[in-house]
Amino acid sequence: MEVYVHRDKDLELAKHIAYVHQHSSQPPSRLRALPMRLMRRYLALTKRKQPVVPRALADYLVCQYTYTTADKISITRHKRQRQEQLD
Repeated sequence: MEVYVHRDKDLELAKHIAYVHQHSSQPPSRLRALPMRLMRRYLALTKRKQPVVPRALADYLVCQYTYTTADKISITRHKRQRQEQLD
């Protein structure tokens, strides 16, 4: 399997980490975090559930994932080949 490079996401993560190290706090955000007590209660409830995925849905999800991954690999190879041709 190939490793995908996401320069924009990597840069965003690096800026976030640098901000946290410089200011010892999270950067300002328009979103408000959920209270930790609520999150703990929610997680405790989810641990009680045993989700069931029907076989037909599981097969569909596997196929879709396979096609999506194959498309990404194909696009990555095509970009690499074009770049090699330009170099």
